[in-house]
Amino acid sequence: MADSSTTPTKVQFPEDLSEKPNLRHVPTQKYDRKEISKRLEIESWMEAQLQELFETEDYPQLDIDDVLQIKENEREQKLREYLKQSKKPFESFVQELLKKASTVKPVNPY
Repeated sequence: MADSSTTPTKVQFPEDLSEKPNLRHVPTQKYDRKEISKRLEIESWMEAQLQELFETEDYPQLDIDDVLQIKENEREQKLREYLKQSKKPFESFVQELLKKASTVKPVNPY
């Protein structure tokens, strides 16, 4: 049995509850249903297009966040490099993907 002289019997709060300890505040990601829906539509479209371009289900993975992480002025060139192993022409896919990418916001990690 524990010694009752060392076990506190009640919780004590500071007199002024308005004082808060210095904790680093990290905001959480704000989710927008329309934005999430748009991203999912683009992801599904991309997956179907890539499967068709590579004529297999075993194609290199690419998602909208990968595209958005590339500097805007380098996206077209990087996409062409990524798709050079494609079995079909990919120009229309690249142009459509660039349009779609311009309609979504990059995910902010903080």
